[in-house]
Amino acid sequence: MISITLLVLLVAVALVDAGKKPDCTVCARVFDQLYDEMEDGDLKSLEKIEAKIHAYCERQQTGEGRRVCYSIETLKREASKPMSYEMPSERICQKLAKRDYEICRIAEGGGVTKTDISKLDDAKITKMRVKELKKILSEFEIKCEGCTEKHEFVDKVKNLVAEKQAKAEL
Repeated sequence: MISITLLVLLVAVALVDAGKKPDCTVCARVFDQLYDEMEDGDLKSLEKIEAKIHAYCERQQTGEGRRVCYSIETLKREASKPMSYEMPSERICQKLAKRDYEICRIAEGGGVTKTDISKLDDAKITKMRVKELKKILSEFEIKCEGCTEKHEFVDKVKNLVAEKQAKAEL
């Protein structure tokens, strides 16, 4: 009986882990710093929150803070509203990631984590949207000049994957 209960518990934990949101550690750290800068009355006014965000982002010249601010500045209202009712930083970042997926991909130190193309096969690449294909190409600094059709972007990404696999085999 105990083993069945333990098994059910392990399955439940596995299901909870499978539904987790993206890891937004860097973004959450920036929002924690923003919360620390807020004074008592600041969280009542969206304008004051947006002003604090702007002031914070003005001071961020390089690194991860600057990268997060780049995303936040275009989504100030979407960032300030949840801050006004003191939503946890991690949750704010996950919410913003729905509008700007790069915000949770910012790595320690300010870089952006690249897509792991070793896990891509032809079928997955063919099913990808053009936006995703363009993102992969830009991550690896590959230009697709004159590309207008999806199959052209697919071909470029397939060539990129083939090149990376060939280099890995050497």
